[in-house]
Amino acid sequence: MNDRNLRALFEDALTDEPDGHAPVDDDIARGRALRTRRIRRRTGGIGVGAAALVAATLAVPASPLSLTNDDGGNPTQPATTPPEGLSDSATDREALQREMGEAVKDALADDVQINEQYGINFENFGYPSVSLELQRGDDADRTVVMDISLAPARPDLDQFQPCSDPPSDAWQDAENCEEGQDEDGRWRIMKTGSTDYRDVTIVEDDATSVIVEWNDNSDAGESPYGILSEEQAAAIADAVFAVGNQHDTAELMAGFDLVGTLEAWPDMRAALEQALDLGPLTPVAPDDAPDGAAYDPEAGATAYVDEQWQTGTIAARYATEGGLTVDVALWQVARLYDDACGSGLSECGGMPGYNDLNEADGGELVKGGRMFTPVSGLDITLDTGRAPEDGSNDEASNELNEKHTLAVDELSKLIRFQGGYRNQSDDSDHLYE
Repeated sequence: MNDRNLRALFEDALTDEPDGHAPVDDDIARGRALRTRRIRRRTGGIGVGAAALVAATLAVPASPLSLTNDDGGNPTQPATTPPEGLSDSATDREALQREMGEAVKDALADDVQINEQYGINFENFGYPSVSLELQRGDDADRTVVMDISLAPARPDLDQFQPCSDPPSDAWQDAENCEEGQDEDGRWRIMKTGSTDYRDVTIVEDDATSVIVEWNDNSDAGESPYGILSEEQAAAIADAVFAVGNQHDTAELMAGFDLVGTLEAWPDMRAALEQALDLGPLTPVAPDDAPDGAAYDPEAGATAYVDEQWQTGTIAARYATEGGLTVDVALWQVARLYDDACGSGLSECGGMPGYNDLNEADGGELVKGGRMFTPVSGLDITLDTGRAPEDGSNDEASNELNEKHTLAVDELSKLIRFQGGYRNQSDDSDHLYE
C-alpha cells in the first residue's frame, strides 16, 4: 500500500570543444533523438584559448528553466543492457518507467504516434524519466521532442507560482502561462509559446509531481501545436501522474546520496589529487558560508545539506603549489523546477544545475561537469590565475584540459547514489524500438 492510500485510510477513519580531447558529441548520452533533449554528460575538452572565460562543458539538464531549443543534431546512443549487479530497486525502477511509457502511448491522440526510430528512452539515475519523439501521421521529418519525469512532491516547500512570480526569462517570455488548482485539487501549471525555451506543464498534489517538457524539432521553428496541443500535453501529464500515484515516495527518487558522498569525501579528494597530478591539494577555507553550512578543514569540504531530503551542495576549494585553484561542487535541488543555489555555487542560476561562473580576475578557466539527473550534478573548475594570452591553446593548456577531463571522470565514479544504484553506465535503454 502506498503513502497516498495510507493517508486516505487515516483521513476516512478521522472523518509533489576544440578537437583532440574528450569527444563531446560522443559524450552526449542518455537517449537523445535527432535534437539534443537532455545534455547528460559533457566533460572537459576545450583548451584554454584567448577568451578570458572558457565555459567548456556546461552540464545543462532538461528543465523549463534551463533547456533552450537546440539546433545541433546528435544521433541517439545505441541501446544498452543495464549494468549487472543492480539492486532489486533498480529493476523496480525500470518497471515503473515502462509503466510511464505505456501510459504515454495510451494517452496519445489517434493521429499522433511515437517516432519508432528512437522509441522511448528512460533514465538510469534520479527521478524516473522517459524521453521520446512524437510525430503526426507519417511525417517523421518534423517531430516534437518530449521529456517526462515523475518525482515526489514537496508540500513542505512554497507552492511554485512561475506565472504570477516568474523566476527566470524562461517563464517571463511565455505567450501563455496559467497556474492554479484543477477540479481535483491538484496544482497545475501550463506554460507555452516561449521564444527560446521549451513548453512545459506541471501537475502535482501533496505526494506526486509530474513535469512534461516539449519542443518542436524542426529547423523551421514551427509551432509545436501542429503536433501536440496544450490539451494533449495535459492528457499525457495526467496519465503519467496516475502512474506515479500508484507508487510510494521512495520509488520516485534515487538521486545522489549526499550524506554518504560527504562521508567519502577524503576518497574524492584523493582521486582529484591523483587525476590532476599537480602535487598536493591544500584546502582553502571559504570566505563565508550560508547559515547552517558546515566546513570540514581537514577534508576541505563545505556541506549545506538537508539530510532528510538529500538536497543541497557539497563544495570544496583547493590550491596547488603552482598557484592553480580547483573548485569542486556537487549539488542536488529539491524539485525538478528549482534553482541551483548554495555554498560553492557562484550564483543562483535561473536554471537547475547550471552554475554560471563569471570571469574571475581575468584568469583562464577550464570548467566542466557531468549531469547525472535533471536535478543534480558535478561541477569542477580549474582557475590558473593567469591572464589569457593569444594563441594560448598550447601543449600545456591541452594537458590541463586532459587532467580536468580525467578528474571529472574519476570523481563521478565515487559519487554515492540512493536506492542501490551504481554509477557504471552513461547509456540509455530504449523501449518499444
